[in-house]
Amino acid sequence: MAESLSHKFGQIIGELLELAIEPHLEKFAKKNNLYLDKKGKRNARPGKKVSWTDNRGNKHELDFVLERGGTENRIGVPVAFIEAAWRRCTKHSKNKAQEIQSAIIPLTVRYSNSSPFIGVVLAGDFTIGLLNQLKSLDFGVLYFPYDTVVKLFEKFGVNAASDERTPEREFRHKLDDYEKKHYYVEAPDPIEAIKIRMEEMQLKQIDLADAIGGKSRVAEVLDRKRKLTVEMIRKLNPKLNLFADLLIHDDQLMR
Repeated sequence: MAESLSHKFGQIIGELLELAIEPHLEKFAKKNNLYLDKKGKRNARPGKKVSWTDNRGNKHELDFVLERGGTENRIGVPVAFIEAAWRRCTKHSKNKAQEIQSAIIPLTVRYSNSSPFIGVVLAGDFTIGLLNQLKSLDFGVLYFPYDTVVKLFEKFGVNAASDERTPEREFRHKLDDYEKKHYYVEAPDPIEAIKIRMEEMQLKQIDLADAIGGKSRVAEVLDRKRKLTVEMIRKLNPKLNLFADLLIHDDQLMR
């Protein structure tokens, strides 16, 4: 079954939400000598997904996990489980809140010795009741209301407003507007943005090798012989302290 356009547009907002908070988590991790695990390849685990197992052997996929003693090659002790989510309609928000609870609470039981922090970054339509319910379960909650997200997109010339009655053809217009205005108008050349920041920070190509995948690959990207990938952007974003949208450009991005 083909993915609905409304679902695809929601995924874009959700991914942008994750990319927006990731640099802040990276900064916190570095300051407190922790390792931030996030979506993407890591030598210490298989695949690109972050997953942890509860006492019953059930695996739970998460957006972010902060680890004490973790490295690229070693899984550490979890000290924070954090989820990010965007939902437009309250009935979907309720399901997502339950999904988050079901994923994280069993992990706090298994790893109770480390007393992990549990947190959620939510955007869209989440009722006061749902937010209070999460708080009552000791979740730290950071919430961006639906209107705040819509106003943010308006600054980029994209109408993100929608409800359950919004037809698919309108989501097609929203996606076209986003791709046109986000990728082509607002975003400067990503390679030039990287080079400028490297000069400002006095970085050499070898300093980006861990983010891009080796010194030779860095040279290929900077010489425009290889396209940036989403995984590269995730790693470059906190390292160079650039907003993700400065690195996303349709003709230079490999999804």
